[in-house]
Amino acid sequence: MSTCIKRDTRQEKLLFSTANNIKEIDLDTGVVKELAYQNTESHSLAYDVKERYVYSSRLGGNAIVRFPYPNDQTVNFEIVVSTNRPYYVAFDSGRSHLYWTEFNPLGKIMRCNSDGSDVTTIVNETSPIALTLDTHNRWIYYSTETSDALLRVRFDGKEKQILLTSEFI
Repeated sequence: MSTCIKRDTRQEKLLFSTANNIKEIDLDTGVVKELAYQNTESHSLAYDVKERYVYSSRLGGNAIVRFPYPNDQTVNFEIVVSTNRPYYVAFDSGRSHLYWTEFNPLGKIMRCNSDGSDVTTIVNETSPIALTLDTHNRWIYYSTETSDALLRVRFDGKEKQILLTSEFI
């Protein structure tokens, strides 16, 4: 399950994904609404607050898709980028960059512009899973399936560091 929060002056909603669904819950009323069904697993969502798009990984579909949100109409997914087993996504609205992990033994952490152009490999990494962005200090924090560590790397792929090792990560 993954989440992202959308706030505005009228209401506060939490977006989340289950195995194949993208849903929102109104945090004031508790009402859950299904926004979209995906025919493949989505392990994460990211929200671009500037352009107002939700991004979703499609692990089995080898793509990252997006749709405008909020949206009162039927959700139509637009493929942003085709990639090899995207697992986790994060978005930097300040620079309009989408980041993701490719979940493979020869995996990568990747970046592209919000429209899918300028695809760039940040770092090669064995089976990267989750990532989060520190946009102020320009760090990517991530974990892998094969290590018990929290790692970080600069947005340009330099200064890769192991921050923490533990059997519980």
